Amino acid sequence: MRLGVMANGAISDYVWLKSICVQLDGLICADGGANHAYVAGFTPKMIVGDLDSVKPEVLKYYMELGVPVHRFAVEKDETDLQLALGEAIELGAKQIVLLGAVGNRIDHVLGNISLLVFLHTHGVKGVILDEHNELSLAEAEVTINGTPGEEVSLLPLTAAVTGIWTENLKYPMQGGEFKLGNPRGISNVLMAESARVTMEQGLLLVIKSRD
Repeated sequence: MRLGVMANGAISDYVWLKSICVQLDGLICADGGANHAYVAGFTPKMIVGDLDSVKPEVLKYYMELGVPVHRFAVEKDETDLQLALGEAIELGAKQIVLLGAVGNRIDHVLGNISLLVFLHTHGVKGVILDEHNELSLAEAEVTINGTPGEEVSLLPLTAAVTGIWTENLKYPMQGGEFKLGNPRGISNVLMAESARVTMEQGLLLVIKSRD
């Protein structure tokens, strides 16, 4: 099952958002993510969080539709998005698309990227999408699909990623290594409709971007 989890980050293109949501098996909203779902015209499976950012009229609308609301205290160890991801895992999701997970707060953005590791440890494939970026986590091997000329960045999420081999990227690597503090994997380029990256050890953040 492929579920979407909507956070309250920046979304400006609701036509794009609708095109993503129609491909999902369901949507869970993390607090103010329900505001985005409301504008896009989608009814979530549930709303999760401390409810400090969802608009009262939006919350009322969904509650009247019978959407379950799981409310938590404001002071808690987990973020609203992590709680919503936990609910998606409980529902049996094998793939989770994180929407509204990127915005002006860099602390939130970095925290949300770290949740890709949280999903990975639970055996779930996660991807963060916004209008310009696609972020995912890779271990051992990954195939990157896209259009020739698209930019792809490869960044280590562990101290080092070793034994890296790439195919169909403009700047190849043969048995190389990425280390934290040296972002040499920024702005590579797809040379075909798919590229392959293998690695011996470590976790790699794969970012496909367009301006």
